Amino acid sequence: MKRRNFIYIFGSAAALPLTARGQPTARISRLGILLYSNSKADPNMETLRSALRDLGYIDGQNVSFEYRYAEDRPERLPDLAADLVK
Repeated sequence: MKRRNFIYIFGSAAALPLTARGQPTARISRLGILLYSNSKADPNMETLRSALRDLGYIDGQNVSFEYRYAEDRPERLPDLAADLVK
């Protein structure tokens, strides 16, 4: 066996156990929320957040909420929905 092949085969095998293995990262789910009004005018927003919190979904920890507001303009809804899907 040539010296270069020996170093290549055994050198790379020796380096394998030294690679860092981090903890598996928890995947954060994203929830898209499309509203006809705005966040201040919608009375159900706090109810929704509270219900999701009770189910264990905490914004920024295991779920990310993506809000889009049409602000009482129905013509904006298709574009906002497409933006959420992207």
